[in-house]
Amino acid sequence: MTVLLTELLPAEHIVVPLEAGSFRDAIGIIVKRLHGAGAIRNLPELERVLDNTRARDVVAISDDVALPHFRTEAVDHLVLGLGITGSLAMIGTWIALGGGPRKCEVTGIFSGEAADTVCRVAFGVGAFLTWVFTVVLGVVSYRRLRAAA
Repeated sequence: MTVLLTELLPAEHIVVPLEAGSFRDAIGIIVKRLHGAGAIRNLPELERVLDNTRARDVVAISDDVALPHFRTEAVDHLVLGLGITGSLAMIGTWIALGGGPRKCEVTGIFSGEAADTVCRVAFGVGAFLTWVFTVVLGVVSYRRLRAAA
């Protein structure tokens, strides 16, 4: 099966052939092309960000084709923060709602099934609050990234 690049991207977003003296120059040509096509709202801000970052995760397809990815440090922290809080929320949810008994002891107050219920309720409340925090973190981070774009 053959897929043409123009089937994946609008033709005005493609620069072929791309002749540049350096990798940075090639990125500059692509950015200006995307801006001319209306795909970039704030060209000076994007150029400032590109000047202060380095290309990471460059995927080389061949000697003539590379897919550069530019990210800011904010993206690394966002993904890490959402991953950690999401993981904690999943663990708490499993403890609260998962099958089978839990071995929870509330010394001197609850034992047996009552302790199991108290444990599940406590982890359920904790999981709920962690899910709320995860969603709020995601929404706030998304808004900050949109505002910076």
